[in-house]
Amino acid sequence: MLRRDQFAPCNVGELESLQADLAAVEAVLDSHLSHVRDLQRTRDHTKTALEMRSSLAAPIRKLPPEVLLRAFSFAISVSRHSSWHPRIVLPAVCAHWRRLLLRETRFWTDIKIPGNPNRIARYLERSQTHPLTIRFSANGSFQDLRLLYSLRPRLRKLSASSELLALLYVVSGAPSLSLVHREESQTPITNHWEATDVPHLRVVSLFGANFGRGKLWLPWEQLTSLDMGFTTVADIGTILAQSLRLLSFSAHIKGGEDEIDEVPSSPLPLRTLILEGDAVECISCIFLSRAGGASRARSSARSSRLLLLPELRVLGVDHLTIRSKESHDLLSHHCPRVEMLRVSRANAELSRVEVASLLIAAPTLRMVRLLGKSSRVLASSVVFKAPLRRQKLHKDDEAHAPRNAKAPNLKKFTWHDDVVLFYKLQTKFPENIEATRLELGADSLRDELEHLLYL
Repeated sequence: MLRRDQFAPCNVGELESLQADLAAVEAVLDSHLSHVRDLQRTRDHTKTALEMRSSLAAPIRKLPPEVLLRAFSFAISVSRHSSWHPRIVLPAVCAHWRRLLLRETRFWTDIKIPGNPNRIARYLERSQTHPLTIRFSANGSFQDLRLLYSLRPRLRKLSASSELLALLYVVSGAPSLSLVHREESQTPITNHWEATDVPHLRVVSLFGANFGRGKLWLPWEQLTSLDMGFTTVADIGTILAQSLRLLSFSAHIKGGEDEIDEVPSSPLPLRTLILEGDAVECISCIFLSRAGGASRARSSARSSRLLLLPELRVLGVDHLTIRSKESHDLLSHHCPRVEMLRVSRANAELSRVEVASLLIAAPTLRMVRLLGKSSRVLASSVVFKAPLRRQKLHKDDEAHAPRNAKAPNLKKFTWHDDVVLFYKLQTKFPENIEATRLELGADSLRDELEHLLYL
């Protein structure tokens, strides 16, 4: 064989030696390759763990359960009229969120009937014995009515259309029932119940409804909270005259030339009074005047005494009304304990002169909340103190005389963003009634009625 290299001829023993060296090198190489593969596996495992742990290091992962539950409650409350379902989406984020949501029975109490039977069953199971809020659609079947009837012991709030108001007797045995009407309609709503049909009804909200005087019957004498839709001043006078247990009343005032036939015959226990629209006529005709019919013959002093609002804490009007003489007279003569003004359609802050004028009319004011393009609150430093004490009647209030005008201390009042102020008060005092009033939501003012400070 021809030589193709420069090696000299060798014997078999040298070949065996070279083969041994090669085997040793291959063994070492295999060892290193195995170590490299181990290092590669360790690297891949570490990279995977790092990717997983990096998400766990996010600030949201460090939030305590109480904060997460608070955030969940806001997400669920604002989604009631939207297309997404937070009770389905939020538990799918991670196992921790799922455990938190499934453990909170109050998150599973809002049920729509008719609806998916499996979903309704899951909601009923997860809510356990918690009171229910049921939204009943007009296309409900007889089986849906049977389901609604079976849930009477747990029913707390029923949301229905005007066609179903006459079916309220189906749930008349509910121990703590409130009615919510959410249909936008220009047709006055009517019904034909008797008082025995709804013995436990206390709260009624007719959102977007058109109240027809004399066509809608409610057990006025047993109601404690009433939120009317579009209503005339005459209707408001009649309602307040018949609803002498009302603690919360709100209405949107529409034009009407009807004569006022009735006004309350005794001081009202109202704690919250919200009058949307131009409320000057309403304040003038019902709270400040001698009212209609035979009431017009009474003296001015007698009228003021009859329409005193000794327990009123929250008064809501629009920005034009709050600047009127009528509103100042109402505050000065009829509302000895008012603590919050809620001013709607307010696109500018009040001037120092306007604030001083309000404080002179109502020295007990703690907050003035402006609702407009941006919500702002003029808050007194007293709202940051705890416990808050029940304010006593001024000695002049017993005689319904104007309060002694004193120069208010404007330095105690500061403007805040309402959401920021809410979180400050919630952080400092979780049960602070001022924070409850600022909470976003339809039931915030109603919730304050259950606060021990005002019961």
